[in-house]
Amino acid sequence: MQETVQAAEAGQIRHALRAGDVDGALQCLQDHEDPSSAGLWLQVGRWAGALGGSRQARACFARSAELDPELGPRALLEMAQLAGREGAHREEARARAAAWRADENSVKDPEERAQRLAEIGFAYLRARNLAEARAWLERAVQAAPDRWDARSALVRLAGEDEDRAALERWVAAAPAVPAHAAGWWTARGEAARACRDPEAAAQHFDKALSTDSDALDAAEHLVRLGVEVGQDAWIDAGLAALRTRCMALGDVERGFIAAALEVARGTSNADARRVYRTLRVALTTRLRTGTGAWLSAWLGAVAGGQANGPAVELGAAMELPCGHLRALEELSRAFGVPEVRAHHADGWCAVAGQPAGLGVPPTAPPGVRRARFWYGRALAALCEPSLCAALSTPVDEARPCAEHRFLDRAGLVGGLDPAVGLLEVGPSTARGRALTGFAISSDFVALWRVLGLGLRPPLPKLGPGA
Repeated sequence: MQETVQAAEAGQIRHALRAGDVDGALQCLQDHEDPSSAGLWLQVGRWAGALGGSRQARACFARSAELDPELGPRALLEMAQLAGREGAHREEARARAAAWRADENSVKDPEERAQRLAEIGFAYLRARNLAEARAWLERAVQAAPDRWDARSALVRLAGEDEDRAALERWVAAAPAVPAHAAGWWTARGEAARACRDPEAAAQHFDKALSTDSDALDAAEHLVRLGVEVGQDAWIDAGLAALRTRCMALGDVERGFIAAALEVARGTSNADARRVYRTLRVALTTRLRTGTGAWLSAWLGAVAGGQANGPAVELGAAMELPCGHLRALEELSRAFGVPEVRAHHADGWCAVAGQPAGLGVPPTAPPGVRRARFWYGRALAALCEPSLCAALSTPVDEARPCAEHRFLDRAGLVGGLDPAVGLLEVGPSTARGRALTGFAISSDFVALWRVLGLGLRPPLPKLGPGA
């Protein structure tokens, strides 16, 4: 039988942990595997996890649970939290469920039971095990009917399944809705949208916006709903709500983007114009050098294209004005194309080779800010050969294909100012609506940051009312 950990050894272990020496602490513990050491194994596991030693942490938690069954639920929860931080959601869900099964009879308070059950359900939801998620979330709502996060998740799941009966059941059984329940109304809006009831969805999103001045999700969903069904009024209302909430919460970049889209759409009020005009001077024009890989990673590159671009006969290289030349050189570095020569051509085209060729039509927009949008589209075709054909073919304005939508996204990135790119394709066209939906996404903001775009501090001060 192993010896009990003495007080002196326990102090030595804790001293090693305070020094960040997990290996030293484990060395002291290795000869102690009796129940009295279970707490120390748990403590060492926590330190190992905090210091990045996830394998050591898992081993310590497992040992703690083996040595003292009473500590088992706590050790399993520690393991679940570690797995969750690492994005191992299936492991997290299984560990949380195991901890609950070991601890269920000791949890008497309905709110605490609902909390634990909901945590398991959301872990399974993150792991995309929808059947298990639904079962655990249902148990959470049964334990506490006013568990709004769990009930909202069940409403979303019913919407995803287009199960109107389940949706109505969860809504009908809900207790009185509290005043600040934007998440509930947003969930109902998402479910209605999934069930192809846009009018009901818009009403629910509007209800969320009216009950919570910080409801960003509802504003974004309202814009996307308008984009999907071609309802400009919903897009405009969603953009205005998104701008005001982002600015109030200090998310200045997204607030600027929403204001720029409002300006381009011609629906901006004085506050939106103030935000746009004040902040656009802070837009950086120094893009980071890239490899072109971001196109696939962030814009959803169209796969299965030809290895080479179309055979287009280009004339002699043209002399671009200085501003255009700087913009093209800057963008070509960001797109990962080392050298690009511009040529006159009947329409925009891209030809791979050394150096790469860019066909620029004589009627190309003369302004640099507008031209950047078209340069971005053409450079995307150089990076992704499957797009070359689409670059020189007419766009179906009513239903643009995936390739044209991709090119427009690349142009929006290249154009820097979302208002300029949107005006180039027409704000109220199908292309413009699709670009609006992309511009408000977290992917677009993240892409800005990858390429070193966005607003460059120090930002100018906004006047009153912004």
